[in-house]
Amino acid sequence: MIKKVERDTLNERVYEELRGAIVSGRFPPGTNLTLRGLAEIVGTSEMPVRDAVRRLVVERALESLPNRSVVVPILSEDAYREISEIRLRLETLATRYAAENLTEKDIKALRTNLKAMAASKTHSQYLKLNREFHFRIYEAARRPLLLSIIELLWVQTGPLLNVVELGAGKTEAHSHHSEVVKALAKGDADAAAKEIAADIEGAAVFIANWMKQQAS
Repeated sequence: MIKKVERDTLNERVYEELRGAIVSGRFPPGTNLTLRGLAEIVGTSEMPVRDAVRRLVVERALESLPNRSVVVPILSEDAYREISEIRLRLETLATRYAAENLTEKDIKALRTNLKAMAASKTHSQYLKLNREFHFRIYEAARRPLLLSIIELLWVQTGPLLNVVELGAGKTEAHSHHSEVVKALAKGDADAAAKEIAADIEGAAVFIANWMKQQAS
C-alpha cells in the first residue's frame, strides 16, 4: 500500500508540473515534445510522464502524434472563440456563487492581487497574477466540478495567451477587475458576473484580432 501511494503521488506531481508548465507558456503552441525529453525536465522516469501525458491529451492540453511524440496544440480562431464563449457562461456562474462566500479576507487578497498585477514587470508575471485573481474567485464558489471544467479551458488557452502581447488590453482588463472587486465587496453577484463577462469578452476580441493579424 505504501508503494502504491508513493507511485500515485509521483504521478500526480508530474502531472501538475507538466500542466503548470503548459499553462505558464513554457512550451509555446506548436512545440513538439517527447516522453524522454519531458522525463528529463521533471527528473523522473518515463512511466509517470506517460501517465501525465495521457491525461493532458484527454484534456486537449496536448495532441498525440503518430511518431509517439506529442505537440502543444495551435488553437484556431474558431476554437479560441468557442472556448471563450464557454468560459463566459461558466465563469460568470462561478462568480455568482462566489459572491455568496467571499470573506473580507478574500476581498483584501483580491485587492492586493490587483495592485501586484498593475505593478507587474513581465508578461509571464502578469498572466500568473491574472490567473490567481480569477481562480481566487472561482474557488470561492465551492463547486469542485465547475472549477475543474474552468481549469480545463484555461489549460487549453494558456500557451496562446503567453505569446500574445496584451499591451493596451491590460488597461481594459484592469478596469473590469477593479469593478469585479467592488461588486464582490458589496455582495452584488449580478454586477460582479457582468464585469467578469465583460473581461472575458474584451480579451476574446483583442486576442481574436491579434490572431487575424498573425495570419495575414
